Amino acid sequence: MVTSSSHSAALRATLTWTPKSLPVLRRILTDQPDILTQKDAQGNTILHFLAAGGNATAFRELFEGGLLTRSNGGGGGELRTWNGRGDTVLHEAARFGRVNVVEIIMERERELVSEHNAMGGTPLYSAVANGEREVFNLLKAAAAREELLRRDDGCTILHAAIMGEHYSLAMEIVETFPNLAGAHDKNGNTALNMLARKPASFKSGSSFWLRNLGSRPSIPLQFLLCLIYLCIPMWINDSKLTGDVEDPQRNKPLICQSKGSFVENIFSGLTYFPASPKNHED
Repeated sequence: MVTSSSHSAALRATLTWTPKSLPVLRRILTDQPDILTQKDAQGNTILHFLAAGGNATAFRELFEGGLLTRSNGGGGGELRTWNGRGDTVLHEAARFGRVNVVEIIMERERELVSEHNAMGGTPLYSAVANGEREVFNLLKAAAAREELLRRDDGCTILHAAIMGEHYSLAMEIVETFPNLAGAHDKNGNTALNMLARKPASFKSGSSFWLRNLGSRPSIPLQFLLCLIYLCIPMWINDSKLTGDVEDPQRNKPLICQSKGSFVENIFSGLTYFPASPKNHED
């Protein structure tokens, strides 16, 4: 039976990690192994916190010490436990780009790459939505099936990259999975449709372009921002978002750059793109 004091001690050791934390955690788990699946108010377990923090040493020690059991192909054992968002431990490691933890989990529980969270997203989707290129490259071969590239709302990992404005990663996705260029979500939108509705992603649509000078109240400040914008090297790949990057309603873009070459890659990935109807004069 798990006691609250033991769970609190295990959480404290996990969240304030020091060289003394691993012996404490090992001792508690030896007496009460069910603590690994005990959840906090948000549904997170100790393993979720270890994954989010990138504590690869703890995972390796827990596996090698027999305290973290393997599921023998059954789906992930303690690692499969969902938190309040429906995320497994692999989702958390992928979301925060903890490559070492992802590698350890994949070595022992490869089946977890197929797990879906409450929104239907896989660990690969979580990685792409947060612009974690290394995790994408690590998981893409194991998650190459169509159902693992989509959420329940039909959004693909390419949609996720566009929503997160991770355009260089989106280009890699088109190169790896060219069929996604023409894939529609449940509202009938392709990734290109989403990109077209982001005018700030293009130089001509940005308020930081000289042609748009005067579109904001503070012209001197905007002029300064224009100069800064023009000095930004075009090899800057991705902008960052605040809020929940997997929920487009809560995204807040901080800065956008022009990515014209991405549009070319999207078009090259389309096997069929209907032409606009022509108007005929009578």
